[in-house]
Amino acid sequence: MYPPERSVYESVLNATEMHSFNQDEGEWQFQAPPVGNASNLRPCWDLIEQEIFSGTVHRVELIELFEKLADVPYGLPAGIHPILFIVSG
Repeated sequence: MYPPERSVYESVLNATEMHSFNQDEGEWQFQAPPVGNASNLRPCWDLIEQEIFSGTVHRVELIELFEKLADVPYGLPAGIHPILFIVSG
């Protein structure tokens, strides 16, 4: 029997390929979900990158970013926001 954290890992990080083993470097890494991955989290990842890593320095309200991710067209479930945010940084 696995704890709930394992279920979250398997369904959010492993299945989306955001956490994977890099054979060339011999280490685990976090990366953007591949385009075409069944999870369809890539558009959410791209939004976070646009908001956080744009060319200009500006304040980003985390609650507003999470609201955008929850709204149409993304529809990201609330519990996934912080995980995706941390992994993308």
